Amino acid sequence: MLRGMRPAGPERRATFDPLTGVLKRRALEERLDAMLEVRGDVRPPIGVLMAEIDGYEGIADFYGDGVAAEVLAETGRRLDTQLRAGDLCGRCAGEEFVVVLVGGDWADHTAVASRIATSMRQSMATSAGPLSITVSIGWVPIKGQITAHEAVRQAYGAMTAAATTGGGVISGGQVATAGI
Repeated sequence: MLRGMRPAGPERRATFDPLTGVLKRRALEERLDAMLEVRGDVRPPIGVLMAEIDGYEGIADFYGDGVAAEVLAETGRRLDTQLRAGDLCGRCAGEEFVVVLVGGDWADHTAVASRIATSMRQSMATSAGPLSITVSIGWVPIKGQITAHEAVRQAYGAMTAAATTGGGVISGGQVATAGI
């Protein structure tokens, strides 16, 4: 979500995922597209990070959908606590989350990704008892004109690369540009 900005009523229901409290994918991509419309030479640095809960299907299969929902909700909360003012977080699909990092430099973006990974490894309380999870994270710095959809697609590719190495890994840093 946009850190510190929480509308109420119907706008909240249309914009935010009710389970995790973060932006819905469409709302996140609309906000990111608006940011990306600003010329690259005057826009602050932007990075797009995608995180996937490793082994989520196994959690749902073993503990049930209720505990899996608790893990999703706690993941959204933890992601939100790691964001800086102006950053965005949204739930992309299932166990996948997108974070838009606004401002700072690429080292700052890598540090946020690392904090997120560390936060997720901390044990979380569930109705089935404490669980520990890891997330695979892919991130791309944005350069030039690109759509939100394309930026998320490229972050997804970096996340998939991280997940195939065994999970709990941060992958990326390849600049996302249109047409790649």
